[in-house]
Amino acid sequence: MPLYAQIPRHWDAGVDEMLKNIHKVLSAVDAVVDCSIIGGETLLYSESELCRLIDDLKASRKIIKIAVTTNGTLIPGEKLISCLRDPRVYVIISDYGRVSAKVGELVKLLEKNGVLYNLIPFSEKDDGWVDFGKVFPRGRSCEELKDLFFRCKSASSCNPMIGDRLYPCGRASRLTDLGLKDTEYGDFAVLSDDPKETRQTIEKFLAMDSIPSCDWCDSILGEKVKPAVQLEANAIAAGSEALSGTRT
Repeated sequence: MPLYAQIPRHWDAGVDEMLKNIHKVLSAVDAVVDCSIIGGETLLYSESELCRLIDDLKASRKIIKIAVTTNGTLIPGEKLISCLRDPRVYVIISDYGRVSAKVGELVKLLEKNGVLYNLIPFSEKDDGWVDFGKVFPRGRSCEELKDLFFRCKSASSCNPMIGDRLYPCGRASRLTDLGLKDTEYGDFAVLSDDPKETRQTIEKFLAMDSIPSCDWCDSILGEKVKPAVQLEANAIAAGSEALSGTRT
């Protein structure tokens, strides 16, 4: 993340653009098991626009579950609470202890209004996150990449969609977004306006047994770290400098 401070890269899509690309997927697939709205901090987004996004997702019967993620630092307003009150919608609360100062208040509000939620107590874990390592190619063999991809929870559980691109994992999206590696087949899939073409693209995407970005990531091999440790500004600057020294 410190590289985003070093390489200015701001991308802020409106709801119309998000929905346009989401509907490209919906027009091409039979179902979406879980559609997650994540941040940063999701509740920083305009409440009216966030509600518009969620309401549109709820209107599609192809989406089985809709998740909205928050870190327990903000409290949703009445309009958003009403929007979240749906049997297919649930809130994922990442509890980082003192950093998530409003978790207790948020949980009470959700329970009072019958909003489903899942509380993840990261504050109780000393190794809840994984350090994916610095940004450079490891030179792994094809078999090593396949094994890493097969065992990686990130690649199997979360396929981020940014703009009209579908990524195999968050690491691949950031490497591409920041231009830290040359893009190759498998780093992302481009969604088409043609449902048939998009379906074929998604089928090939989901059938991959490894991706080039796996060679730039330690994944499950990485060191376990304590979640949500807040760094001072000088530490962030030092981290950016250290990471930049590994770029090729």
